[in-house]
Amino acid sequence: MRNLRILAILATVGLVASGCKGDKGDPGAPGGNGNNGNNGQNALVLTADEAPGANCAAGGRRVQSGVDANNNGAFDTGETSTTFYVCNGAAGSNGAASLVATSNELAGPNCPGGGVKIDSGLDANANGTLDVAEITATRYACNGVSSLVEGCAGCHNATLPTKHALTDQVVVSNVAIAESNANADLTVTFNVQVDGVNRNDFTHLVGVYSWVWSAGTGTATRTTLTTTTFTLTPNFSGNYTLVMPGYGTAGATPAVFDSTSFLIRVDNGATAWPVPTILAHYTTGNVMAGVPLNNQACKNCHGERVFRAGHHGADPVGVEACAVCHDRDSSAETRLVATGTRLMGYVHGIHNSHNMPGAVKLDGTAVDGGVYYRNFNGTTGPTSTFSIGFPGYMNNCSTCHLASALPTLAATPVSWRACMSCHAGPPAIVTPGGTTAEVAAGFTWAGFGVANTGTAAAPIFSFGGTNHAPFTAATNCATCHDGTIAPATLASFHNGLLTERSGLLWDGVDQSVALGATVDMQITGVSFSGTNMVVTWTAAVNGAPVDPCNATFASGPVFFGNTGVTGTCNNTPTGCASNLSILRAYAQGNDWVNAGVGTSPGQPASAVNVTATNTVCAGTPAVATTTIATGTTFGTKGVVAIQGKPQMIFPGTGNVIQVRAKSPTREFAVADGALPAAASLRRAIVNTDKCDACHKGTLYQHGGNRVDNVDLCVMCHNPAANEGNNRVNMGVTAAEAYDGKVGETYDMRNMVHAIHSAGESGAPLVYYRTNGVYFFGTKAALAKVTNWPGTGCQIVAGSGAPSAATGTQCDTTNTTAVTKNHNFIEVHYPRALNECYACHDDTPAGPGGPPRWVISTVDPTKAVAVTVAPGASSPSQLDDVLQGPNATSCMSCHQSGDFVTQFGLRMHAYDQGWTPSIFTNGRQTLIDAIRLP
Repeated sequence: MRNLRILAILATVGLVASGCKGDKGDPGAPGGNGNNGNNGQNALVLTADEAPGANCAAGGRRVQSGVDANNNGAFDTGETSTTFYVCNGAAGSNGAASLVATSNELAGPNCPGGGVKIDSGLDANANGTLDVAEITATRYACNGVSSLVEGCAGCHNATLPTKHALTDQVVVSNVAIAESNANADLTVTFNVQVDGVNRNDFTHLVGVYSWVWSAGTGTATRTTLTTTTFTLTPNFSGNYTLVMPGYGTAGATPAVFDSTSFLIRVDNGATAWPVPTILAHYTTGNVMAGVPLNNQACKNCHGERVFRAGHHGADPVGVEACAVCHDRDSSAETRLVATGTRLMGYVHGIHNSHNMPGAVKLDGTAVDGGVYYRNFNGTTGPTSTFSIGFPGYMNNCSTCHLASALPTLAATPVSWRACMSCHAGPPAIVTPGGTTAEVAAGFTWAGFGVANTGTAAAPIFSFGGTNHAPFTAATNCATCHDGTIAPATLASFHNGLLTERSGLLWDGVDQSVALGATVDMQITGVSFSGTNMVVTWTAAVNGAPVDPCNATFASGPVFFGNTGVTGTCNNTPTGCASNLSILRAYAQGNDWVNAGVGTSPGQPASAVNVTATNTVCAGTPAVATTTIATGTTFGTKGVVAIQGKPQMIFPGTGNVIQVRAKSPTREFAVADGALPAAASLRRAIVNTDKCDACHKGTLYQHGGNRVDNVDLCVMCHNPAANEGNNRVNMGVTAAEAYDGKVGETYDMRNMVHAIHSAGESGAPLVYYRTNGVYFFGTKAALAKVTNWPGTGCQIVAGSGAPSAATGTQCDTTNTTAVTKNHNFIEVHYPRALNECYACHDDTPAGPGGPPRWVISTVDPTKAVAVTVAPGASSPSQLDDVLQGPNATSCMSCHQSGDFVTQFGLRMHAYDQGWTPSIFTNGRQTLIDAIRLP
């Protein structure tokens, strides 16, 4: 007799695509049904008599189990995965018979996808039934768990590129300008594409402007040209010809060719957008004379479209189009007064707005700082304000300015216009509609961080013993700022300033970044010797090998070994001590989750310092060999990194600084240390150079030693990383947390997407760290948090008494509650959220091949599930609450500050996978699910 039992599971259902957040459109027509998903494979159990023999001396029952691979309801040959035997009692007067009983097993810890429970034992009371007391063994035959495999790919992979595609993207190319008609006229030719398609309908000339730069006076004049005699002709394939009669050297109104640029705007005469902007430069090198700004620098952060929604109906690329109108003799910024200051005043004021000072009204009440007033009317009050967090350092001029212009900028004399472009607030604040000033004019000087030592009506700001409050744009600063009485140039004021990440500002450049770019460290090998890991690595400067064990600064960089140079160290207050160390992480799937390795969720083991004791150098060129204990390992693949910053002499000073040399990484096989095959290396996702281009000198660096390499970021910011343990240590529950969560993942994709999108989605991102609490989002999102105590040193809402696990208290006198610095970071991302290649790696995987990263759903055998709440047993991850990698990827950006909308988005994300859950074997349960045949 045999017994066959089959347990069915639900088939997958389709879901619809969801684009990035934007204005809601009209409801569309109902879409067609999606393709059916694959049916889950059902568990099968087959029992049969087993004759006396090798398996059962007295005979018994043979039990076979497996899954119905071909879904035909029959237990076919080849579908058996497990066979075991339940044997009869030994022969005797009352030998007990073996019994097997099967029953449905619901989805749960024993079978994530449900299946069959198999109980067995001997029929002790000979009643023919397997009673509970007679059960001696229980096993399970589990259904194939395809229900645990996210089914997003079926519907989304075909639509994701379209859903995330940028629209109305104008590309102007092949711009050329030349004289024509016996040098009487100028002819400009150009090509226009929109979304990659040549457009021939931009036949309406909106306007043409000339920009004439005078090198002698350092000023420029902008003129709106009369275009009634101009002709704009389309030449097919997106090509156009514009003829400007009379503007050649032999014409009636000749241009000054060596210093003239033309701004041309065209449209199709019917729609308001797009309006292509063409810049035609009649200068050597096709550049705009007299403009020290870098077009590419603007595009590094803002993308090809500097203004996401257009500006004055134009679609400028870079900064030159802005300079035509905003930096000319007739253009002045309100605070700076002097002509030719508008562009400088706007750009510096907007980008430095978070650093703008607060003030005190005449009645004694405070005016919040962190605001730039672009337009300020004495009778109506501010009409255009900005509060923007710049992602770099404003005093690192090289972030935006051309390298060729930096010497001139560094030598710029101290003046009202130069200093106040960054440091001044509005000259006065008045009641809207009134005429009485509420804040005295001296408020402008608070931008230097000097305390207001006088009354609100007559503040005193003393620099070098001189009260600067009465000074205005008419003050001749050179009287004192002559280089003897007071610093004379911008460089003399800024040289030697430090950034919070140990950068050194000198002549407008962060020298830590500039010198760091010349240093190349590479890990060349990993091997094992007994219980030790052996790491070999090299170093070079400007492509020439150097000795990694060098200990003399005069001979080149010092990578490790010094205990701290203080007297001649420029850029760290504690001295330029070596901080090189080796960090290791281990993979599950293709992500470094470090199960069982670190003491905090998902974290690697403690780093090991590189020292003269564990490191030797040999050979020509020298190769360093560092030997450390292997320690705890995990999985079959790992990655090793050398973190830390070399020390170098800053040229011309003899002083030493730490430099931002990129931290190197190398993957290895846990078995022997060999470099895995190319196909097994962790997938390319983000391009670090793109991150650095916007976050110049500011791209992380926790502890001062993890520098400018996203491949190092993901060693710690991995799917298992979660700060819920910090909340537990502080005594904070989900009900008390500022975001209502038990913990927040700092998985790289979630963190970066959620931070950059927080300004638009309305959904904040909150991190509880040992050094503070960080709230990323909007003022509106913060206003919804009823228990937010304010910024600065505050009691953490709901916290208990501090402990060693809490970390440093900002108020060391408070022993009854945890105190942490509370930080509100208002997010303003300057690009469209669906501009994926702003960060992702679009370099070709091979010659002529597709980009390394292509937008699609993720492979859950590689991008593993994410910990949304850590369990109590860290470093074990088996009790982590896990969320699918696709749900995480999508929902880190597709969020809403509205509860109802957010609930709907979450349900959609879980529709083809699972709601966050705990699985018996943790992530491995999910990886095994997708790997089942």
